[in-house]
Amino acid sequence: MNIAEYPFKTTPYEHQLKSLQRSLHRQEYAYFLEMGLGKSKVLLDNAAILFDEGKIDALAIILIFLD
Repeated sequence: MNIAEYPFKTTPYEHQLKSLQRSLHRQEYAYFLEMGLGKSKVLLDNAAILFDEGKIDALAIILIFLD
């Protein structure tokens, strides 16, 4: 799949697109972006692409807040 042609609902910023290109189709990947740079958006975009390709049918997001 060509990421540039994917019909994003919200167009990703350049750094988000680069992160998505690097992480797409990997079984394990960590997003080490600074707070506020859109890690959740990249994760959701990745999941949407995998869903469209029939590779996943569910997604669970677990947020852990530490003091």
